[in-house]
Amino acid sequence: MELEKYPSIIVNNDVVRSLPFPLDKEEGPWISGGSARRMMFRWSIDSDIDVFFKSWKQLEKWQKALREIEDKRRPPNFLRVDDEPKKGTNQITFYVPSASDPTREYKVQLICKDVYPSMEKLVDTFDFNVCQVVFDGSNFYYPKNSLPAISAGLIKVHRVTYPVSTFRRVQKYLSKGNFTIEGPEIVKLIQQLYDSLGSEDEEGLYREE
Repeated sequence: MELEKYPSIIVNNDVVRSLPFPLDKEEGPWISGGSARRMMFRWSIDSDIDVFFKSWKQLEKWQKALREIEDKRRPPNFLRVDDEPKKGTNQITFYVPSASDPTREYKVQLICKDVYPSMEKLVDTFDFNVCQVVFDGSNFYYPKNSLPAISAGLIKVHRVTYPVSTFRRVQKYLSKGNFTIEGPEIVKLIQQLYDSLGSEDEEGLYREE
């Protein structure tokens, strides 16, 4: 899948400065999904920040660092529920303080269903175009020629792997009122949902927004 770069670059982004390690275009990790789309258009960040990884070792490094940050903010008798990443699970959630506003925190989800060799491979796993935005800490990328539809909130079907999760997600998008899906895409969605029925659905790649 060929990606295009958004013409605007992000400088001194608070989300990036609040994370324990840098993002990187080639080596990962990357922020992708709804939070990346919001950052690209400079909308308020009111959703989970989903971080995707290139390797399990990289995921474990982030998990350890974020656990240490979170533990320092908890009372001494705080009981932590085991959050060791296991292949096949969806995400591990942490609450990270803002680098610029001590009264604010970000909900950061480390996506641990799988790891991805590149941004292109990651973006290719999403069901809808409006999820297919990826951020490397400086630049945003999306499938070639897809920006007009993404910016207009026009839902295009890419692939359906987890039919139950995809159906729930499209319902959620449409209920917000700022997304639409046109007739041909509805037909495409129904066909792909039908074709994928009976496949194992583990709540999809992740629960966005």
